[in-house]
Amino acid sequence: MLRKLKRFARRHPDQAFLLLFNTGIFTWLQTTGLLIASKLGLDSVRFAEIRALIPDWLRLFVGDHLGKWQSFFGSSPIGWFILSMILAYFIRFLRGLTKAVVMIIIIAVGVYLIFKNQQLLQLLNTFG
Repeated sequence: MLRKLKRFARRHPDQAFLLLFNTGIFTWLQTTGLLIASKLGLDSVRFAEIRALIPDWLRLFVGDHLGKWQSFFGSSPIGWFILSMILAYFIRFLRGLTKAVVMIIIIAVGVYLIFKNQQLLQLLNTFG
């Protein structure tokens, strides 16, 4: 099994890197997402204060119900992981500049999601 993994990493270094990167991002997003969902679930009075700080586009996407927010932050890491792994698979068929651009986009979106979740978690900690 280990030999197969090493062979895959040698043959497809870009996909191996993205697999490790996406797994790390998934773990981080799941951990912070569950922390955010638990912070939101503490009481709905605080959620009314927090709701004013949430961007409008995200509020339109998810809604204003506390349960929807908890499920969004609980399930968004799985969505990221599935989408990023599909894109990592399709990178195999791309060449040159297109491949590099798609990889940079995947990495940039992953880092952006980490920073946004971390900012929201720090914001919720100020209320706690």
